[in-house]
Amino acid sequence: MSPHEDEPEFTLKPLSLVRKTIADRVLQSFHDIPQFDLHLDVDASALVSTKCFYINKRKEVIPTYNDMLIFCVSRVLVNHPELNAHFTAEGIKEFKEINIGFAAATTDGVFLPVIRRANTKSLKEIAKSSADLVRLARNNQLRASRQMYGTFTLSSLGGYGIDSFNAIINPPQVAILAVGAIVKKPCIKDKKIFPADILHLTLTVDHRVVDGAHAASFLFELGREIHDFNVKKRRSVNKK
Repeated sequence: MSPHEDEPEFTLKPLSLVRKTIADRVLQSFHDIPQFDLHLDVDASALVSTKCFYINKRKEVIPTYNDMLIFCVSRVLVNHPELNAHFTAEGIKEFKEINIGFAAATTDGVFLPVIRRANTKSLKEIAKSSADLVRLARNNQLRASRQMYGTFTLSSLGGYGIDSFNAIINPPQVAILAVGAIVKKPCIKDKKIFPADILHLTLTVDHRVVDGAHAASFLFELGREIHDFNVKKRRSVNKK
C-alpha cells in the first residue's frame, strides 16, 4: 500500500518568489539570531487625538497610527544607535541614516518598504511616503530598491484587531517593533479610575548586539514619545 494512498485531497500551491523569500528569511532569523522580547503598555490617547484632528480638519493627508509610530521611532532611534544597526560577520554596522521599514500586507505576501531618513521628515511627509509605498506594493509595482537599506522595522497588526504579538527580526537588522491595536482600557491615576487608549508595544532585539538595559531604555523613551505626542511634534522636522 502506498504511504500516500489515504492522504486527504488537497490543492498544491507552489511557493511564489515573495513567499519563498519570506520563508528563507524567517528561517534564517530563527536559526541564527538569539532573540528576546520586551513589552510595554502605553497611553496612546495623544495619537488618537492627533488622528481626530486631521479628520476633523479634513486634511488632504490623514496620517495612520503606523505613520505616527514611524515618526516617533525615528526620533527615538537618534539617541539609540545600537538599535539602528546591522549585525555582520565583519562587525556591527551602526548607521547614520535612520531608515524605517514597515510591513505591508498584500495578496502575494508581506513586503517591507522602507522610508529613508525618516527622522528628517515631518509626519505629513511620512504619511504621504508610506501611502505611496503601500499602493505600489499592492499593485505589484514596488521595486526592490524601495525595500533596501532598512535599519529598523515596524510591524503592526492593530488594523486586524490583534492586541499584541511577537515579531521576527529581519536580518541583518538587530531589532523590530511589533504594534497591536489601540484598545480602550480602565486605568488608575491618583486613586481614580479613568478610560485610556492603551497601545501594547513588543520590542524584539538581537541579544548579540543589544543588551536588556539598552533595549529597555529605548522602549521606555519610545513610550514617553508616544504619550507626549502633540501638535508641535507632529509638524516638526528633526534634522539630526
